[in-house]
Amino acid sequence: MKRKLSDLLNTWLFVLLAGANLLVFNAIVQPWTGARLDLTQYKEHSLSAPTRKVLRELPDRVEIIALFSTNTHKLLRPLLPKIQDTLDIYQAESGGKVIVHMEDPRSDKRLSQLYEEFNLRPVPVPLESKYKKEVKSIFFHIVVRMGDQNIKYQMEDLIDVEEVNNELQVKLKDLEAILTRGIRKVSTSFVSLDSVIAQVSSPVKITYYKLPADVTGLPEDKKKEIEEAAQKLRESVEDLIGKFKTKVQFEEKDATADAQLFMVEVEHGSRKVAFPLFTQLQEVSKSGVTEKVNAALKRVLPGFSRTLGLVAPTPQMDPMMMQMGRRPPNEFALLENLLGEEYNVKQVDLSSGEPPLDVDVLLVVRPEDLSEKAAFAIDQYMMLGGRMVLLLDPGKLDMAALQQNKLMIKSMRSGLEGVLGKWGITLEDKLLADQKHIPYPLPREIQPGLMVIDEVPYPYFVRVEKPSGHTMVDSVSEVAFLWPGAFTVRKIGEKTRTQAVLSSSGQSWLVPMDPQAGIDVTPAPDRKDAAPATASYPIAVAVEGELESAWLGRKSPLEEPSKDPADPNPDDEPAADARPTADATPAAPAAPAAPRTTPRRDRSPATRFVAVADADFVSEVGVKILEGRFPFSYRFLINALEWVQSDEEEIVTSGKGLPRPLDEISNTKKNVLQYAMWLGAWLFLALIFLTFAILRRRGNR
Repeated sequence: MKRKLSDLLNTWLFVLLAGANLLVFNAIVQPWTGARLDLTQYKEHSLSAPTRKVLRELPDRVEIIALFSTNTHKLLRPLLPKIQDTLDIYQAESGGKVIVHMEDPRSDKRLSQLYEEFNLRPVPVPLESKYKKEVKSIFFHIVVRMGDQNIKYQMEDLIDVEEVNNELQVKLKDLEAILTRGIRKVSTSFVSLDSVIAQVSSPVKITYYKLPADVTGLPEDKKKEIEEAAQKLRESVEDLIGKFKTKVQFEEKDATADAQLFMVEVEHGSRKVAFPLFTQLQEVSKSGVTEKVNAALKRVLPGFSRTLGLVAPTPQMDPMMMQMGRRPPNEFALLENLLGEEYNVKQVDLSSGEPPLDVDVLLVVRPEDLSEKAAFAIDQYMMLGGRMVLLLDPGKLDMAALQQNKLMIKSMRSGLEGVLGKWGITLEDKLLADQKHIPYPLPREIQPGLMVIDEVPYPYFVRVEKPSGHTMVDSVSEVAFLWPGAFTVRKIGEKTRTQAVLSSSGQSWLVPMDPQAGIDVTPAPDRKDAAPATASYPIAVAVEGELESAWLGRKSPLEEPSKDPADPNPDDEPAADARPTADATPAAPAAPAAPRTTPRRDRSPATRFVAVADADFVSEVGVKILEGRFPFSYRFLINALEWVQSDEEEIVTSGKGLPRPLDEISNTKKNVLQYAMWLGAWLFLALIFLTFAILRRRGNR
């Protein structure tokens, strides 16, 4: 008996000591973030690589003031530990650059301070306990501050509330995305170009490629104008050198190739951008040179807010709506607002043919019948090392047919067929249909005034499940597309790599569209679309490497044909339809006697772009139809924008805050799992009984 009691005491003592050791060990390694091991699929408890990069590049300390009332609503209380944990990670991984203050403001003095400094007020919420119900004002706010710049996030910015089975559910949004976005905004608003250059560890190199002295045939007045513009460039750079000495380096070189002529390259570390000193020989001017230099510096140096150039369709003017004083709806207005939380969004006009030199990334949404100058602007933007995401459509909704309760897709052309064809991509002029799709929400009137929604099969809403194989889709569980097209991809060279990022299932097919009438895609409960052939088709394609201009060997639309026999680059008058075709590569002309006198590039440095055969998936229509699936669509677009701007092979994207769709389980599988759980529980209990029985028998011996 004494031996049994001794063994029992030893066992309990061992358990208590082991537990105490674990607690002490956890307390020792708790401040060390490297000891954390995050095994969740979407790394819910770790900071992503882009966030860590933002923290590393902070020019000064950032203060995060977290204001949360402890006596709060019962649905908000479980979120507080998660918020505290995330803030602790930010502070630990920032190397002292992020200071976190989490407090529960209660005193009248503190409430007055918060109101005066940040214009913050507590939010009234209903509270209930076992004995009473009341409405109390609480704090659920976060303030991100650097210097005199601050951004405030209130309750509605931090949580999502939805009703499920007549019960409210509260979920925390992607707190990392919110905090990182706030830190980036306050830091970029706080810093100046001078302060960033003063802190760089490696010099900024600026190189100007001038016209060689042995080139003849250029009019003297043009030579003078070009020299004045070059002198303005020298003065701007000399001002920087006077301030920062060896941190800014300037060099002038003779252009050895047409692609270098009159180009200015700005390089820092692995980042390099270029811009032409002027765009057209007929419009050489020294004005704007300093602004171009500053814009290029902000693109290569860390710490500045990123600018997204948006090319989107203009809403068509409806005479009836104009008479009623109403403006036409912009179907991509929500997308622009969402992008405004991540970037400085700038509307870009390409009609002049000049590439947008002051944007970090270009987003072209549903281009339609772009002019040759606009296509040339996109071509040259990429030749200068720009990064781009294209959202193309093989067709668009016919609004006139929609008023007659019919869904018609009208065929359309982007105007970029020749440019994309040169880069190995062709958008089919057909709609993609797939057996793997999301249903169409079709309204049905069961009696006058009473409508119900039926979900009917609709193969034109293509669903890509569990995409994989590329970092853009690693954090996305699914992506749905509305009336998408498909790409044909061909290899264009050893220095360029093309990869299908998203493809339809093996049960998809292409449906031809009439160039004039379009195609009727009106859903119906009894509609059955025949599948003449089934295959998998690329919907989103990523291209990286060096590209050739679609105008290689031809005169650009900005150049006037020369009639002067003294011109070293005579050219014939281009035809009216001189836009390059997708399947034709122009023959190289005879070598000119000297470099051309208009700045233009025919080959790009290493660059990246993504083309998607659908734009409706991020439109207002897409938001309404996709509903809970829209966050996946938007996440994919954000990931694509991040990937094209990255110079790394892999990027880490965040899937935090996204819903987690579960696979449907058949009734048979449900029954098998249920019986397996019951049987497993009984087997586990039997194993415990047998173990104790064996131990007891040994003890009796």
